[in-house]
Formats: sequence, C-alpha cells, structure tokens
Amino acid sequence: CGMADATGIGVNELVIMNGFTDFVDIIANPAVLGHQRANGFLPGDAVDCTAFVVDPAATADGRGYLGQTWDMHASATPYVLMLDVRPDNGPALMTFTITGCVGMIGMNEHGVAVGINNLLGADGRPGVHWVYVVREMLAQRTAAAALDVLRGAHLSGAHNYLLLGPDDDGVLRGYNIEQMATRAHVTPVETIYA
Repeated sequence: CGMADATGIGVNELVIMNGFTDFVDIIANPAVLGHQRANGFLPGDAVDCTAFVVDPAATADGRGYLGQTWDMHASATPYVLMLDVRPDNGPALMTFTITGCVGMIGMNEHGVAVGINNLLGADGRPGVHWVYVVREMLAQRTAAAALDVLRGAHLSGAHNYLLLGPDDDGVLRGYNIEQMATRAHVTPVETIYA
C-alpha cells in the first residue's frame, strides 16, 4: 500500500486512523457513553470543530464562503499538513489532513469545497469511512455531483458535511448535510449556515 510505505504506518493502523470517528459510532452504546461520562469525557467535548457556509447572495462581494476549524488536542499538531494533490485523472485539490490520512477538509480547482464536523450517531455500521467520501466529493466538478457521492455512499458513521461549489451553470450552491450512517437531512443554504 502506497500510504503505508510513505508513512511507515501499517495498513491496519491506517484504516483505524482514517476511520477513527466512524469506529466511535460503531461502538457507541449506552455502556460506552456511560463510561465516558463517568470519566468526564464525551467525544467532541474538548475538540469540537466549527464550520460555516455562506451563500453568495448573503455577502457584500457576491462570493460564497466555506470555512472550517479543526479543534484537536495539541498532541496532533506535529502531524497536521496540507496536501496539494494533482491527480492524473481528476481535478487538483488542496486538503487539510494529518499524516497517513487521505484528507479531511478541502477544495478542488473547480471550487467544490467540503467541510465536516463529527456527529455521534447511534446507527454506526461497517461501511465507507468519511475521509474517503470527502476525497471522492473533491474529485467532482459540481456541488450536485459531490452531494450525489455523499448520498450514495454506504457510510459507517455520522458527520455533518458543509458543501459549497458551482452548479452546472457556474452558480455557487451551498448545502448543510446532517449525514448519519443510515439517513440524512439536506438543507440548501440560502443565507448563512454555521
């Protein structure tokens, strides 16, 4: 595996690392959550990310915006990086990630941008991890195509996705997608969504 060779991290560890938050959903149950509460920690308590998407109609300059924080503990800092990806077949993209992870937040050369926030879902299952879905979303030319990728994925866990990108006519469209493993709610963004 190229990623394992490049990072020196074993394939099993890479799978766990890339899908860590999805594994939390798969094992989430009252006993696990009760143990975490008893020890003063719930997933997301100290490391909640924030994201927003702004429709062009809501801005003075007529541009759309998507922003994202990645609020993680300081021990992750040495592993944080930006990947400048230029595939032979597909759009160039920039993605914020950590060593060994295929990408977590990003934007491609067509203006398709994806941000995420973790959600704790009760319907976790074996399936595709969110980071792979984000990378496939960033391989699309339009927001609608990226949304189709997300909606068609057999996801293993829950995340809130923010999506901004052009439609087929070049008009920017934004979406907030509350995506559980087995169900979703899609809200088109008409002003500001945070």
